Amino acid sequence: MIDSQIKVLYLFCYENHSGAELVMKRLIDGNKFVKPIVICPPGNFSDLLRSSNIKVIELESLRPLNWMAKRSSRIKIIFDTFLRLCKINYSTFRILNKEKINIVHANNVNASFFVLPLVILLKLFFTKKRFIWSNHDLNYRSGKFAEYISKLCIKFFDRTITVSEAVKNKYANKSKNIVVLYNGLDTKLFQHDETKRLSFRKQFNFSSQHIVIGIIGSIIPHKGHLMIIDAFLSLLPHYSHIRLLLIGRYENDNLLRNAITAKIENLNPGLVQVLNHTDDIHTVYNGIDLVTNCTLPGVGEPLGTTIYEGMAYEKIVLVSNTGGSSEIVTDGYDGYIFEPGNLTSLIVKLKEIIENYGSLSSIRKEARTKVLNKFNIDKMVSNYNNIILTLH
Repeated sequence: MIDSQIKVLYLFCYENHSGAELVMKRLIDGNKFVKPIVICPPGNFSDLLRSSNIKVIELESLRPLNWMAKRSSRIKIIFDTFLRLCKINYSTFRILNKEKINIVHANNVNASFFVLPLVILLKLFFTKKRFIWSNHDLNYRSGKFAEYISKLCIKFFDRTITVSEAVKNKYANKSKNIVVLYNGLDTKLFQHDETKRLSFRKQFNFSSQHIVIGIIGSIIPHKGHLMIIDAFLSLLPHYSHIRLLLIGRYENDNLLRNAITAKIENLNPGLVQVLNHTDDIHTVYNGIDLVTNCTLPGVGEPLGTTIYEGMAYEKIVLVSNTGGSSEIVTDGYDGYIFEPGNLTSLIVKLKEIIENYGSLSSIRKEARTKVLNKFNIDKMVSNYNNIILTLH
């Protein structure tokens, strides 16, 4: 039992928020034993934190680095990075002393890189400051340099928190300082709401007979949006009552945008729809019937947020067998798993679900039970506080 609040300084690098940032916000919101202070760049995520009355210090220098900069601009990038490192480490050090904070938690490799010089420096002086970083990634789209930084963070930070065994196991040294902390949901918020379901389906003209398939999250190549469209188009002639929603924002990828548009532009209206990112995820999850995660092989899925979110709403989930997905779903028991990157495997599983949809109530119930037992916010907070206590 923790008798008093422990001050923790959190560092984030992103002005917008995706699954990793939202998970951390839930952890902060739900933890009455931690008094949080957050440093992050100005933007939507900063505004979201403030809306929960979290103390936020905005720092423009914390915007993520372009690890893959062209060679012609490397000198400029190096100089800019050096200046930013100086600003960030100086600001962090001042806040630590002013607020009398002993624990720093950096979220993901970018934020951890920025504060790494301070971590090393304070360790040399044997201070009582302790540093944690969260690793949400199996692979880094930004290249080998980020992978190298992650290994340095494991070496110098006091704890590395990974979101799954899959992420932990990718490190050959299996350091005892690496701990798995599964993400958690507030299961009182993430649950079925018939009013929201009816509202959503009325808005998009879905009847009770329609089976609405949804893929939720950033629209980027490795998430498999093109593959789920191909599978849907293959099944549509045989199952006219299915519909497909792609819900998320494009990340400046015109090639992918054009490819998706080309596949669906000649279809009848309403069969496949691309919806912009929304913060009203509760209505979206209630409105759809089948949550898919089609992450392609090679990149992997550290721990798919949309998978256990969908399960919390008692939705059927269909996921590719990458990374930590099998730590969430037991095939045929509380969801379905298909072979990653295999269109035939995806089609076979979709066909099985569609043809048996009316008799899958036990799978939907087991899905929510799994979330209650393994991915709820209370359990995450308790496990997180145990990590904090080992350092405090």
